[in-house]
Amino acid sequence: MKNHVANLVAGLTEQGHQVFVAGGQTDVDWRGANLPLSANPIQFWSCTYILSSLITELAPDVVHFHGALAALLALTVPKDRGSVWIYTAHNFPAGVTSCLCRSSQLTKKMDRVIAVSKSLATALIAQGIPEEKITVVYNGIDLGRFKPQPFDVFLRTPLFLSIGRLVPEKGFTFLLEAMAQVKAIGWPHVRLVIVGDGPSRSQLENLARRLNIAAAVEFVGHKTEPGRLLEEAFALVTPSVREGLGLVNIEAMAMGRPVISTWAGGIPEVVVHGGTGLLVPPKMPGALAMAMMFLLQYPEIAKQLGMAASERAHSHFSAAATTSSTLRVYREALKA
Repeated sequence: MKNHVANLVAGLTEQGHQVFVAGGQTDVDWRGANLPLSANPIQFWSCTYILSSLITELAPDVVHFHGALAALLALTVPKDRGSVWIYTAHNFPAGVTSCLCRSSQLTKKMDRVIAVSKSLATALIAQGIPEEKITVVYNGIDLGRFKPQPFDVFLRTPLFLSIGRLVPEKGFTFLLEAMAQVKAIGWPHVRLVIVGDGPSRSQLENLARRLNIAAAVEFVGHKTEPGRLLEEAFALVTPSVREGLGLVNIEAMAMGRPVISTWAGGIPEVVVHGGTGLLVPPKMPGALAMAMMFLLQYPEIAKQLGMAASERAHSHFSAAATTSSTLRVYREALKA
């Protein structure tokens, strides 16, 4: 979400729009204020007063909320009739998010809702958001940061890369089980690097030890710039159980890497099965292992998938296109 906002801010600023960001502290150089938004009740309610004061002071044309927690905050802040409010849903509604989507107050307050995939839009409609308020705007990336780098599997030890928050819905448990199968069936030298952090990290590290693959699996924590690791990777594996779109898949594709992922959420709208990568059902480590071994056995096919992936990423998922589509939503809401 932070990458999405950073790209959007850069694109809007480049086109001459004034942008003010209220969010968590970040190393991105933008004009804004610290808004320590969290599920902690005390911090949450302090954010209500901060945001309300900012809206009064700035008198913005558009207030754009990103993510469910920000949308929940919107329910506590008075709406100025002079501005339009936009909500971008980045992930599927669950738990409190599901209740939020059913809230009539959210529907009343938000002039438009942006979904990052068609699959997510369908889920939002099912939860009660009016279809006429929803627009699908795919996430895009700064393509200048990702240059296709062909990988020669014969010259290096094959390295699979996986990037994401270490939480259950990202499916890393199934990836570790798949990795154990790959090594047991005949690829003893293959490696796996997992980039990211989260509450499941210690559990996953323990699982790697129990599966006797700890020596082949490296947990490197959060990386703001995973480009070097993508260069070294043979393929990206994202074993998600639930996913709004999957920005990391787009980044890997732009680097010319094939993607092994799941038929979950908006992923099939990015990764073309048999065209730019391989898709398997979620929660099936055996299927993941088969896909990984297929690419290892046929490296030329992996290279072809990677080059096709790069072409698709560069033609369909640019940050400039995301900015343009988001501006269109702003203008339509303001006009209405």
